[in-house]
Amino acid sequence: MKNKKLRTKFEEYIKEEFIDPELQLEFTSLKDKWINETLIVSDPTELYSNENYQKIISLGDDIIPLLIKDMYNFKGDWSYALKKITGDNPVKKESKGKIDEIKKDWIDWYEARLRKN
Repeated sequence: MKNKKLRTKFEEYIKEEFIDPELQLEFTSLKDKWINETLIVSDPTELYSNENYQKIISLGDDIIPLLIKDMYNFKGDWSYALKKITGDNPVKKESKGKIDEIKKDWIDWYEARLRKN
């Protein structure tokens, strides 16, 4: 987060009051089920094909702020879901295989979207 003003806008935007409470509950429930069902899974195909992960993806654009918030606050790994929902892939070539850098690339992508709005 390069710019303090932008960071403040980003943090304000991802606060609870800007997110539909029902969507937050649905996301949290699906995320918790996904984590519990894949706790010992290491195969990415199995992780991302899990029914609950797929349901999160099916929530579409409305879920993007929650995925970014989870990446930002809790280090959730939502790169695959974001790629499926948005059709974008902002992950830099040099970030491939580096989870923290991949997350940063997605957070930077989201901040760029906020700048446009």
